[in-house]
Amino acid sequence: MSKSNNHAEWERAQRSQLAIFKLGAALFFSLLGVLLIILIWPVQNSLKRGERAEFSASCSLLSDSVADYYFQSKEIALQLPSRSMIRNELVKYTEGEISRNRLVEYTRPKLIDAVDASSLLLGVIRYSLSGEALVDTGVSIGSSENILFDVSNPVVQRFTAEIDNEPVLLISVPVIDPVVGLVGYDLAFLSLSPLKEILLAGNSEEREIHSFLAFESGEDLIPVFTSGQQSAPSISGSDFPEMPVLGQYVTLSRTVADIPYEVQVFGLVPGWYLIVDMDRHLLFSESRRYIMLFSGVVVVSGIGAFFLFLVAFRFLSDKVLRETRVLDEMVSARTKELDLLLKEVHHRVKNDVQMIRAFISLQKGNSKDPEAAEVFDRIEQFVTSVQRIYNTLHTSGTHSTVAVRGYLEDLLGSEHFESGQFSIDARIEDIVVSQQTALYFGVISNELVINAMKYSAGEGNTQVDILINLGTGKDGKIEYSVDNSGAPFPEKVVEGSYGFGLSLVESLAAHLGGTVSVVNSPRPGVKIVFASDLQRYELL
Repeated sequence: MSKSNNHAEWERAQRSQLAIFKLGAALFFSLLGVLLIILIWPVQNSLKRGERAEFSASCSLLSDSVADYYFQSKEIALQLPSRSMIRNELVKYTEGEISRNRLVEYTRPKLIDAVDASSLLLGVIRYSLSGEALVDTGVSIGSSENILFDVSNPVVQRFTAEIDNEPVLLISVPVIDPVVGLVGYDLAFLSLSPLKEILLAGNSEEREIHSFLAFESGEDLIPVFTSGQQSAPSISGSDFPEMPVLGQYVTLSRTVADIPYEVQVFGLVPGWYLIVDMDRHLLFSESRRYIMLFSGVVVVSGIGAFFLFLVAFRFLSDKVLRETRVLDEMVSARTKELDLLLKEVHHRVKNDVQMIRAFISLQKGNSKDPEAAEVFDRIEQFVTSVQRIYNTLHTSGTHSTVAVRGYLEDLLGSEHFESGQFSIDARIEDIVVSQQTALYFGVISNELVINAMKYSAGEGNTQVDILINLGTGKDGKIEYSVDNSGAPFPEKVVEGSYGFGLSLVESLAAHLGGTVSVVNSPRPGVKIVFASDLQRYELL
């Protein structure tokens, strides 16, 4: 092996090493990505569940505080009908014992005292059973048509009124006398300022938690105020397709101005809801931060381990390559010695074959028997085939394979086939076969050409063209044919009754997986089709 070949092998080894590095890197980062997905997915879900639980806990605390406010407001409203003196005056008015002026003169101061005694109660209107406003403390609501009255329970109205430009809560309570029964209704005006303070206190600027207090009006929710805005936004009922029952909550999602929100809606009293939302990006910011930190640690650790592996692999591979290079140089030197020995062997064999051929030629010349001379001539041609192979091996630099084209052209151009009556046209594909197979091709070619000359000569000295084709057919099989322009083969030969030459050809072709056929049309000739996997037969 030459130095240039050694250098080429070394470069190929380095390219192979680089390809292994690239493949290893691709596999590593693919596995690292899969590992990150496997590890991060449950961790991320766990962190998100924790943040959702924390958000839900904050919402529940806020909802409990709001529910306490509504309970306290109802209790204050229920105290109004319990004042027996002004209730008795309403009974007298209902039974016609006193006039309305008398009712107003006596009841109004008492109701004003009740308003002054409570920080939440801002005003009261007393109604008759027919819904007529009888007495007020200086507040008004307009028409009583929208007011909901219940004969036994307080009712939180699904709308608000305003006092000093501030929204107030309205609660109607029945006035029931122990003897007479239901005699009228009270409408209490209650301040929402404490509730607003509760919502503002529950708002976390750090986590951007916002709360909305809203009442139901038709299909929409009318917000009273929010903890994070001066004016409450309009809320469509379609934003909240599922509303909770009293004392429960539902978790929803909605998008406002392309910002996704996590929303919890609490049912407070009939028609009133507490809505708490938070930007999902902010809600899960901590989990994203921890996931990025965790991913960074995994990636950095993985890359570090990968580079350590690369360093170790590079060290070991370089060591192996160096040792391989030394062994390659030793093998190259040994190969050169073997090349010289093989060339010497081929040279000696060629000389021995030349000597055998000379003895056969001498014996042929001394033979007086024509049949014996023909036998010696065939033997000399066989020996010539062997000699040509060793000439080819000796001059080509290879020791196990033969290029069929050069070998057969050299063989067919020998003096054995020189004749003025015959012209040989060889069209041979450049096929490389083993030494043994080349010898078979040589003997087969020798016999087929001799048979062509033997059977095609006919009478006289008519010029005969012999065409030799050797190549690969459309089906991948090797086809070898020798045909001529002379006389046809005898019918018994076409039918398979072969002489010694064609029988030898059939035997050698069968050893290479081939089949022989003799035809007279369109031109007399012999065709051999060898197996497509010729190399398998070369090993037999």
